[in-house]
Amino acid sequence: MTEEAFNKVQDELTRVRAQVTDLQKQLAEALEGKVPETQIADPATIWIETILSHRTHTGLVNLRWGNLSAQLTPAQTRAHALNLLSMADAADMEGAIYQFIVGNDAPPELAFGLLAQWRAFREERSSECPENPSEISTKH
Repeated sequence: MTEEAFNKVQDELTRVRAQVTDLQKQLAEALEGKVPETQIADPATIWIETILSHRTHTGLVNLRWGNLSAQLTPAQTRAHALNLLSMADAADMEGAIYQFIVGNDAPPELAFGLLAQWRAFREERSSECPENPSEISTKH
């Protein structure tokens, strides 16, 4: 092996060792709950992790989005998750309604007006339903 080839291999080995050392450091920090600042501040990144409250010794969900964070109980987390799923379904429905109306040669303004009425109707109906299932009466 020539000296030049040997030096190239040695340089590559040095680069790989430095990369492994950096990855080991990042892994150790991640195991301690530290997230790189570049990822925390990224508004496209949402971090969700479980933690144990040192005060109450109960499980919590830690939610981080950009520079915002929240610690939620499992029940609060489930409620927000269900709300997100409900809103995702509503967004899909509104998109389909708009495409249907405009796809049948109606002006977009008509679609927007109908969607506003649909949202008001949906909101009115949802306000009539109790949020707590135990509040639902089985008596008719």
